[in-house]
Amino acid sequence: MSDRGAFRDSEPAKPDDPVATMLGTYGGEVLVHGHSTLTKHFGVAPGAVRQALRYADGRVLAIDGGVYEGGRILVTQLDGPRPPTAARPLPR
Repeated sequence: MSDRGAFRDSEPAKPDDPVATMLGTYGGEVLVHGHSTLTKHFGVAPGAVRQALRYADGRVLAIDGGVYEGGRILVTQLDGPRPPTAARPLPR
């Protein structure tokens, strides 16, 4: 869908902005991705990994803490619509 690092220098004012292209094609307000670790690809020291990293004017969220590089597993709450609650218990 994109090359590694394609969103790093992204700017909304550019006509070929990859973030705007992706969001315009698939919808949404924020791209969330992994497989570009905060430790290796963003230069965050493993001991400093505490939360996901927003970049590209806040339109992209990197969530791979680099656990195999000494970082942490990150759990991130995404704001947005919640799935509907089941009206009755699911069958067993």
